[in-house]
Amino acid sequence: MVTRRQFLSGYAALGAAALAGSTAKPCDHKPLRLRIEAALDRACDFLIAHQSADGAWRSKTYGPLKDGPSLTGFIAASMSRLDGRSGRLQQSLASACDYLTRFANDDIDLTSDAEISYPAYAAAGAVIALSGRCSATQLAARDVWLRHLRRQQLNETLGWKQNDESFGGWSFAHTPPVAIDAQPTSPLATPNLSATVFALEALHCAACPRDDQAIQDALVFVQRCQNLSQAGSAQDPSFNDGGFFFVHGDAIRNKAGEAGTDASGRLRYRSYGSTTADGLRSLIYGGLPSGHSRVQAALRWLNANWAASKHPGNYPSDREHLRQSLYFYFCASSADAIRLASDEAFDQSILAHEMANLAARLIDLQQDDGSWTNAAVDVREDDPLVATPLALRALSACR
Repeated sequence: MVTRRQFLSGYAALGAAALAGSTAKPCDHKPLRLRIEAALDRACDFLIAHQSADGAWRSKTYGPLKDGPSLTGFIAASMSRLDGRSGRLQQSLASACDYLTRFANDDIDLTSDAEISYPAYAAAGAVIALSGRCSATQLAARDVWLRHLRRQQLNETLGWKQNDESFGGWSFAHTPPVAIDAQPTSPLATPNLSATVFALEALHCAACPRDDQAIQDALVFVQRCQNLSQAGSAQDPSFNDGGFFFVHGDAIRNKAGEAGTDASGRLRYRSYGSTTADGLRSLIYGGLPSGHSRVQAALRWLNANWAASKHPGNYPSDREHLRQSLYFYFCASSADAIRLASDEAFDQSILAHEMANLAARLIDLQQDDGSWTNAAVDVREDDPLVATPLALRALSACR
């Protein structure tokens, strides 16, 4: 069995080596805990400064992220991890939650509302943020968003059956497809692991039981995104490495690309870091125990490939430029995955050492205005309103 002790100790040298080449900042002499707190304060200040008067966040870079709900749910969910930290942060988060509460009324159908670019992300983020509130009004709004989130899932309500490849997942579509030909009609309508893990996190934050049908249906989709041999099938380590890929039937959106065709004639996709961290989190949210073969396989992949300095995966040369496009997303998801992967044999001192490597790396990359940004533009991490909440999530887990 792979324990978190083994998982973390396996990448200690990688993290240390990455930090050895980083540029020191004037505050490096301070204890790391104080540096983390200062970095989180600066990140919150940046996000608060870019919040609209109505409580929403809107991108100045990308049109689809100017709608309000898509970024607001995403950022509020990240900031809710720091709720109670300061008066300004609490005021900002309260304003965002008020915005999400006003938006959630029974006259709005998020599954068809063209004003929301990413309804699944918006709904999941709103559920996560509002689940931490106390007022009856906000909790009622949370339940409205939760109902909309459930409507986005490709399940039997929409005609999807368990033998359909897309069954159980969430997508980026405005309107989830009804199963007619057993395939979504557009790339955005194809369910993916990122939207699905955000939905599972939202269901978890809303205290939905693990035997909830939506969670169990999602687990079907998640398992189909893992590169793992099925019962009775031949073992092939070149394909079945235990990692995860992003989406079925789309070599372009799977950032590490195709791995080849297996003995059964099935096209396979390469595993990579952000999807494997998402997959591990999904398995845990789905209720699988730490000793389960799927959880163990995902931990082995992360143990063998994790590094603080880059987004891991076996990228072919023609896709190497895509590696760093998901760097901050990988940091956030992998830090969360480590936090969730509980193990009674785990040594807290090892976790502290390895999370310190990641935290120090992120602090070195923070801009003077408190934001983070990625030079790679493929998944919009060049927008500081995308990269900053991801880095904030990672640092809050490192704490």
